Amino acid sequence: VTTDESTAKLPEQAPAKLVVRESSPVLDGKLDEKLWDNQAKVWRLFLPDGKEPQDKTDAYMIFSKGILYIGMRCYTPNPDKLVTKIKEHDGNVFADDCVEIFLDTGLDRKTYFQLVVNSKGVRFDAAPGRDRSWDGLWQAKTFIGDNFWSLEAALPLSSLNIPLNTTSSWGVNLCRHSTRLGEYSSTAITIGKANFHKPELYPLLKWPATDLLDPYKIIPINLALVEKDKKKYSLSGSLQNFSGKRKLVRIQGEV
Repeated sequence: VTTDESTAKLPEQAPAKLVVRESSPVLDGKLDEKLWDNQAKVWRLFLPDGKEPQDKTDAYMIFSKGILYIGMRCYTPNPDKLVTKIKEHDGNVFADDCVEIFLDTGLDRKTYFQLVVNSKGVRFDAAPGRDRSWDGLWQAKTFIGDNFWSLEAALPLSSLNIPLNTTSSWGVNLCRHSTRLGEYSSTAITIGKANFHKPELYPLLKWPATDLLDPYKIIPINLALVEKDKKKYSLSGSLQNFSGKRKLVRIQGEV
């Protein structure tokens, strides 16, 4: 969702420390395993101006065996009335009852990955620059309970373009759209009207060690553009792969 808002100074949420687990959760959307405990719980979600939403949400984050797991339990008194009109991948899922996940992995406070899942598990994803052509290798499962619906998402770090200068902090915005009340709540607190696309406001996720990220970095070495003629160009150089596995790399640029 994107709307105008005030330029007034915005409050910030305290950094959250990412929990590392030796075992991985079963991806079924239920959030009923002990792995999803209070230690894995991260920030609260707020409406604009720091107001409390009526439909509250619990948010969790876990890292295990190269995969970032995100869990969200979305409380609602009428789960049988959830809106799920969008059926196709990369459709406008954010118009439904959904959760949205924004990851500023380079902490440049400008670019981010966007992942959206509605209560039926239909997904939308976009790479930095709002590139809808990116189809990340991630999974999501949802579950509908008596007074809530919940999500478990699994995002392999190998599917992200982890930049060389990645530090132990990421900007993260975990968001929810509740159609019942027209509420837009998020971990990034805005003033005036809701806007999930404000990476300068995303609270910080602290990785316990930067070496957890090193195996997922691909680094260009002496990569240069070579002109063959006025219509054809080629690249010269190499890419250093820290992952230890074969990876498909797409290089984009402008001439």
